[in-house]
Amino acid sequence: QLIPLSAPRGDSTDPKWPVKPNGPRYPILGYSDDSGLGRILAAHMPLDKIRKRGDAVFISDLAATLLAMVRAGDGVAWLPKTLAQHDIANGSMVAAAPETPAFSVPVEIRLFRPVDKMSLAAEALWQIFIDQVGVGAIPAQEV
Repeated sequence: QLIPLSAPRGDSTDPKWPVKPNGPRYPILGYSDDSGLGRILAAHMPLDKIRKRGDAVFISDLAATLLAMVRAGDGVAWLPKTLAQHDIANGSMVAAAPETPAFSVPVEIRLFRPVDKMSLAAEALWQIFIDQVGVGAIPAQEV
């Protein structure tokens, strides 16, 4: 899930840069057009009106770069919640908007593999994915 995050305003839990449909303008720390997360955000139509209230001040391919800039108070970025969970927990970042479908973007990651057996290294990597996520294989379907 991508959520809009901001540094807090002073010692409060309020965002330094609140994101509101009819609120004040705010600086956007965005993803490049070549970034996968940038394409996901661009395709999420409910954010169009909200993002038009912001001014793009920095563009990066990397969520980690935007995370550091949000932490420094430079603007708002839609970041993966899992990437920012430590910063949210320690209060160095706060939600810039309510965590609702109007402001957040669901993200689903799917891994696909060939039906045929892969190299030992690839099979070992695949097993790590299964062990970490705890999901078994879903039978392949012919197309």
